[in-house]
Amino acid sequence: FPSHDRMPWTMISFNEYQTMDLWWLICLANKIDNPLKLAEIGTNLKIIRTEFLKFILDEIKLKL
Repeated sequence: FPSHDRMPWTMISFNEYQTMDLWWLICLANKIDNPLKLAEIGTNLKIIRTEFLKFILDEIKLKL
């Protein structure tokens, strides 16, 4: 990590969802408009529950 007091969104995604690919969903849920700015350790984040992921991702695919 670039710093011991910050964490990349990809790592948070991996910790929560076992994939780095959903970093954007965490940023979206937390109204993060600059994902290049790393998350501060200890920040309270809104994390979408895993049981809702399939529904949300399916809905997004339908809109594309």
